[in-house]
Formats: sequence, structure tokens, C-alpha cells
Amino acid sequence: MLRNSVWQYEPDIVLLAFFAGNDLRNNLAELESYHVRPFFQQMDGNLKLDDSFLQHPDYLKAQSLLVRCKVALTNRIRLLQFVNHVREAWRQSATAETDGEHVRAGVDLAPLAVPKDGAWKKAWEITERLILEVAAETERHQADFYLLTIGSDVVVHRDANVTAECCRALGVEDLLYAQRRLTGLGAEHGFTVIDLAG
Repeated sequence: MLRNSVWQYEPDIVLLAFFAGNDLRNNLAELESYHVRPFFQQMDGNLKLDDSFLQHPDYLKAQSLLVRCKVALTNRIRLLQFVNHVREAWRQSATAETDGEHVRAGVDLAPLAVPKDGAWKKAWEITERLILEVAAETERHQADFYLLTIGSDVVVHRDANVTAECCRALGVEDLLYAQRRLTGLGAEHGFTVIDLAG
């Protein structure tokens, strides 16, 4: 998106909003349940785009005239937007019930603690590489890069008991691992991280 669409507007600032509650999962095919999207893989120390989703039956169906008309109508009719919203909320609550204790209302809690398994470690590695690519691309275009971290609701919940219960479930003292990790990445590579949760 940055390379293909943004630079024509000649921005002075590129602000990347990062939400650990799903952005990590979205960056790794092994964690993401929805596969009709591009993923990056690390190969020989480089990021390689896996665009095999372009051949996925759901993607090909989405390119059909019927589906494009449906999308165009949904973009213009509020009732259809409401139906989609209700359907998506139901799907997320069903996913949260089946994914177990490390999900809260469709939001991953695992990124709030040090990664314990290979998939989450890999998701962090790819995500950090992608952030660094965005920062480098921004610097090449002589714009300023800022990374904005958005915390999950449980991180800043007004009821301290909710936060404490999540800490107990994850076996951690606080829920700021993602913010600390990204702030450290910014300090190491010379870009500003704005921590909204903090």
C-alpha cells in the first residue's frame, strides 16, 4: 500500500497504527484463519511476498461481477452495512468462544506477553521486519515515520480486576509487552513510537 498508493500524495509524515490484538496474527499464515490475503515470508534473510491468495477460490469469486455489484450496493445502503456489521460481530464472538483463553472478543491476548511458541515468535519477527521496511521506505522518501501502538481494551480497562485477571491468565505482571517491544524497536532503529496505552 505504501509503495503503490501513498507516495503520489507526497506525505511529510507516515503514521503506522499497530494493534497487537490482531496485527501479529494477520501477518502470519499459520496463525491467521482467513487466508484470502497476501502474507510475507522470510526467505534467505529477506521478506518475500506470498501472493498465492490470488488463485484462492474465494478471491476469484470476489472478482466476479455479481460479488462486485453486491459490494457496491453494500457500500451505498446503510441497512446492508448494518447486516454485515451484525454478522461480523457474531462471527467474532463465535471465534472467541472456540479459540480459548488467549482471545477476548476476537482480540488476541498472546501478544501481551513474551511469545511462548514458535508461531508467535515468527509472527513477531515478520511484523518487526515489515515495520522496519515501512520505516526504511519512508526515510528513502524523506518523510518522517511514526509508529502508533494501540492497546487492547484489557490493557487500559477501567476495572483493574479485569486487567489483573488477564495478567494471571497469561502469567505476567503487566500487559505492556507489545508496547515495550515496539518502543525498543523504535529506539534501536531511530523512529518515534507513540504509545497510546501508556
